[in-house]
Amino acid sequence: MCRLALLVLVATLVAGCTSQGGHRGDDLAAYVAAQKRAAERLTGEGRLVEALARWQSLLPVTDDDPEIIAAMAALNERIDTRVGDYRRSASEARQGGDLKAAATWYQRVLALRPGDEQALAELRAIQS
Repeated sequence: MCRLALLVLVATLVAGCTSQGGHRGDDLAAYVAAQKRAAERLTGEGRLVEALARWQSLLPVTDDDPEIIAAMAALNERIDTRVGDYRRSASEARQGGDLKAAATWYQRVLALRPGDEQALAELRAIQS
């Protein structure tokens, strides 16, 4: 009797796990779709770092989806372009003697690339 009850219990648990598996897949697909939409919206709003974080959050659950990899590469390229533009503006401001503007441009670099050693060094030099 105990064996039969145990077998029924195990069969019930297995059946429950199997039926929930489909829901988990649906939930995951809905989550991925929502994150992609959010990343695209953030990109459109110019919130590139936040958009990149959304795309990156999908990597562990999507097995290196080519769409995600391509979106991340495009965002990194846009961020790198902005960082370059901000560095040039900072340099021009510094050369022109406008240290406050230069500091603001370097802070913008750090907003896009937190921990950027060059921007941190330039800020330290300006503030000393």
